[in-house]
Amino acid sequence: MKWPSLGERWETCESFLKKSGANEQNIASFDAFVSREFQQEIYKSFKINAETGVDNCSRLSVHCKNVSIRKCILLNNDIDVHIPSQVKVSDNLARLLKCSLVAPVYLTLCLKFNESIEEIRDILLCYLPIMVGSCLTLPRKKSNLCDEGFFILNGSEKTIVVQQRKVNRMIKINNQRAEYVCKKNKCRWWLEKSEQGKLYLNSKHGKCLAVVLLSEYCIGENQILNSDLQLEKNEVDNQSQVERLLEIRKVFPMVNTSSDIPHILFPNFVSTLSLSQYTHMCNMLMNDETNHWDRDHLHYKRVEMPSELLLMVLKKSLKRVLNSFKKRMLNFIERYPNKPLLTGVHRALDNRVITEAFFYSLQTGNFPNPNGQQGIRTGVSQQRSNYNLSSILSQSRRLVSGDSKRSIIGQREVRSDTFGYLCAFDTQEGKACGCSKHMSTLTTVSIEFEDSIIRQILEEKNFLGDIDLSLDKNLIFINGFMYGQSDKIDEIGELLRQYRRISIIDKGVSVHKKKGHLYIRSDCGRILRPLFHLKNLYEFLVRTDENDNDFFSLLQNGVIEYIDSSEENEMLVSTNFDTLTRETTHVELHPSLMLSMNALANNPYCEHNQGPRYVLLKKLYYVTKLTIPTSID
Repeated sequence: MKWPSLGERWETCESFLKKSGANEQNIASFDAFVSREFQQEIYKSFKINAETGVDNCSRLSVHCKNVSIRKCILLNNDIDVHIPSQVKVSDNLARLLKCSLVAPVYLTLCLKFNESIEEIRDILLCYLPIMVGSCLTLPRKKSNLCDEGFFILNGSEKTIVVQQRKVNRMIKINNQRAEYVCKKNKCRWWLEKSEQGKLYLNSKHGKCLAVVLLSEYCIGENQILNSDLQLEKNEVDNQSQVERLLEIRKVFPMVNTSSDIPHILFPNFVSTLSLSQYTHMCNMLMNDETNHWDRDHLHYKRVEMPSELLLMVLKKSLKRVLNSFKKRMLNFIERYPNKPLLTGVHRALDNRVITEAFFYSLQTGNFPNPNGQQGIRTGVSQQRSNYNLSSILSQSRRLVSGDSKRSIIGQREVRSDTFGYLCAFDTQEGKACGCSKHMSTLTTVSIEFEDSIIRQILEEKNFLGDIDLSLDKNLIFINGFMYGQSDKIDEIGELLRQYRRISIIDKGVSVHKKKGHLYIRSDCGRILRPLFHLKNLYEFLVRTDENDNDFFSLLQNGVIEYIDSSEENEMLVSTNFDTLTRETTHVELHPSLMLSMNALANNPYCEHNQGPRYVLLKKLYYVTKLTIPTSID
């Protein structure tokens, strides 16, 4: 077999860079925001149900539909700048006129007051700042590799520096403590094992024995895999239901009946699955499960992309709009009960609130904290550094992974799990060393994919069966939550990977097996890198005579696939084709892709070193004998 040469493999990488550039991950995230996530959040949140009148006998209900983002316009001091129809709105025009590149957002409101129903169309909700290079600004010609991925506000360019955070929707086990990390939980709770070996259910309100819930729902002894836990449950079984409910209320005071408990433990999930998940967590902690939490491992890290950051701003500002709209509408109805609601709606809905929230966050860099925490984060949005191509390239691929003021050594170390995902050499000097990293060349970040589609695939194939925890194997987890059990997890894993390679499911879906269980991840923020799938590459080369080195063509044919750090743990990746073994599953696209774009393009050899951080590149060059191109533009 004549495998692709090193030069042909670099042509594949070059085809990606010429078409997508350095900001592909930011643009893909923003496209998902404007095409799906923005509308979903408004549909979900823009709902009002209120009572008015002397005896609250009149009822007002409001919901929205038909949220649409129109074509880009130029905005200057809240005034729409008139542009002739033959002139296209562009980023260059916005710079010249010192305007903001935005798109108006319109929606339709459906109001029901008593028996009358009115539908008011094309109401302006806000002006949304648009990222240059996104789907709303196409077609557009790029001038260089990183001429995309920024906003234009009042003529100045602003870019978002992506932030790293801890993972959500995952079972976290560390220091005799187990917790299901999920931002949708109504009340934070966790399981904790005492020094005496007893297991407690804890919250900020109090604690009780964890077996009280198992006894309340009559979990069978065959589902409890620890003998000490079974003895504790037998003792609690002698208590009455009233006594057990009183114990549970120490942890969850809002519980009225036992049917409320599964929805507090795991919101938006079926009760039977919630109880199975809770029992599984008890078994893992009592059996001294070695799935320990490593806060610095890439598997437990996620990247906050522009879609997630802008969604936080939208949620916070939308609450203010709804509260103001509700008060103004009720006041209008009380003062003018006989007037049509159309007059009051245009007065009540203020389109400046959400617009100013977006402008404030992007101009100052102050973004809300995640998970509804108080306070703000600074430095998320920055002025685009247009000193030279290297500074722009560095800013577009930068990743803030920790607080530089804290002396935590773990976040500054070069770890083996970041190989190929984060550059080991390109980082700042001084106190920010190791806290400000750069993504490797061609790495991207996953976009949120609906896990309901994956569940539908498994249900149609009849793969999901009833959960039997006594077997303690073949459990299927989707985004950290247990959905079923099957004795065909190898077949399921291979099926989902094939679906990913032919684009039935998203390219960022991760499927990996660990300790006899199958874990499927479709959440956003996971760092991905492309690899050759050796079997598909062999079949492609046998079937095709012509040399097709286009990256996106190979990706569409399943020859290249994106892998995250957790899935790579069960694969054998070879650096070159001359080191293949029987167990090899994947091959690197090019050995130099472990470096960032700046290290790869501007520091080809140690003789051209521009900073002490690149001294290690000399050792790398002589050890691996990399053929590093001198330019990627």
